[in-house]
Amino acid sequence: MTWNYRIMRRYSPESPETYWYEIVEVFYAGDGIPMMFTTATQPAVTHMELEIESDLSLTEMDLETYVKESLLEQYTMMLKDTDTRGPILDERDFDKGGVYADHPEAVELAKKAQDENLDIREFLDDEEDDEDEDERI
Repeated sequence: MTWNYRIMRRYSPESPETYWYEIVEVFYAGDGIPMMFTTATQPAVTHMELEIESDLSLTEMDLETYVKESLLEQYTMMLKDTDTRGPILDERDFDKGGVYADHPEAVELAKKAQDENLDIREFLDDEEDDEDEDERI
């Protein structure tokens, strides 16, 4: 499975005529067609990442420089993806009857998540940790 950041038109469930645009993570099936999306996490540098980087570094890590460069890299990746990866998507295209609804691979993932009693987003987070199966495009 591949993924990237895209701009999407989203709608308020309470007021369907109210919409906005936001950056989301879009997951693609093997055929390259978008099959599902999730709200993009805001770039961050966690304490765990800092501990790992500190353990791997041969010299003392400059915390301020590392955090600034890491956040800048994450934001740059988001902006690059949203600028170059196709047209703006519409959330309703993923709803039942929409252009991307019921993609066979999405249905299969949803079933696996249900069988393991996980929210599909938790299941995707677990899948993202597997570098062999999941890559950013």
